[in-house]
Amino acid sequence: FIGMGHELYQQFTVFRDVIDRCEKALTPYWNISLTSVLWGEHSDRLAQTRYTQAALFAVQFACAELWRSFGARPSRVLGHSFGEYAAACLAGVFSLEDALMLLVARGGLPQEKSAPGLMLSALTDRGTMDSLLEPHKAKVSYAAINGPQSLVISGDRDAVLAIDETARLRGIKTRQLDVSHAFHSPQMDCILDEFRAVAQKVTYHKPKIPLVSCTEGKLAGQEIACAEYWTQHLRNTVDFAAGIAALAKGAPDILMEMGPGTTLLGMARPLLDPAPLTYLPSFREGSQE
Repeated sequence: FIGMGHELYQQFTVFRDVIDRCEKALTPYWNISLTSVLWGEHSDRLAQTRYTQAALFAVQFACAELWRSFGARPSRVLGHSFGEYAAACLAGVFSLEDALMLLVARGGLPQEKSAPGLMLSALTDRGTMDSLLEPHKAKVSYAAINGPQSLVISGDRDAVLAIDETARLRGIKTRQLDVSHAFHSPQMDCILDEFRAVAQKVTYHKPKIPLVSCTEGKLAGQEIACAEYWTQHLRNTVDFAAGIAALAKGAPDILMEMGPGTTLLGMARPLLDPAPLTYLPSFREGSQE
């Protein structure tokens, strides 16, 4: 959200240094500054995928480094969809500069090459959704499995709208996501080769902190340290439910979210209850940071 991280930038050198480093790294790709997108005259650009992903990464990673400066040491890290870039960077899979290069391509290529699409969340089970998807499976796929009754589908706009209409007639609660393009769907196929070419420029390392892959649903090993993993990551389904199960095997006592609210904590809680966990958000819109 507009203004996210501004107070932290003003108050904490660690946070400010990360944002400034991200701003410098984005200079070759953007003709405007990161801070003007986050907090200034270009904040309207946050609604554009080209800017959203890199901007949120910068705030997430700066927030994580700030927590670490306070002595918080993560036992495991996890990210949902492109949030996995911040988790991977924290785990040492690639540098901040390489992460931003990837995210610029990930956010920009769909705007340039892919037709606008639609993503839809639905509160229903896999069996029901499988039947709704069947007539449209060439154009629509699962973008995310967030829980046994919490799914996201993604793909061709008209096909997703048709599924939405049928679902509503059956009494299924749905919500169209505020996105311009259909990530984790067949609509990404047209950009995979170009994205792979960018991903092959990155220097990768095996995670130094246990990192859960939400496309694999397990702790990541050497397989995450290559261009092909991140290319397919753009296309494959995010199995957040399996990722949280893998996270839980580390017996955490605190779950901390670096995103713009409590969305992930809210999705994780029913998957982890009745474990006695503290759920701690880092940001709340409209609250002092």
